[in-house]
Amino acid sequence: MDCPDAQCQLMLDCWQKDGNHRPKSGQIVNTSAKLMRNPNSLKAMAPLSSGMNLPLLDCTIPDYTSFNTVDEWLDAIKMSQYKESFASAGFTAFGVVSQLTVE
Repeated sequence: MDCPDAQCQLMLDCWQKDGNHRPKSGQIVNTSAKLMRNPNSLKAMAPLSSGMNLPLLDCTIPDYTSFNTVDEWLDAIKMSQYKESFASAGFTAFGVVSQLTVE
């Protein structure tokens, strides 16, 4: 919420599922440098009715108690592309998922 449109788009670009579609490090640095040189660009906010489909920015909070599986939860938070990764890493129960750390 309240993330400047240009910064939000850069983050979403970095989160592309297909790594070939993600910006390279140099592109990220160049885009960030342009944003810093032009702070007014950070004031532009994407209107919610702009027609852009940004599911990761959906502010609707799901009722987490209604999920029976980690897969259902990932679907609800629009991260279903990570089901296989969670399963192969052994994160198959909410108790295990709740213990995730940055490390």
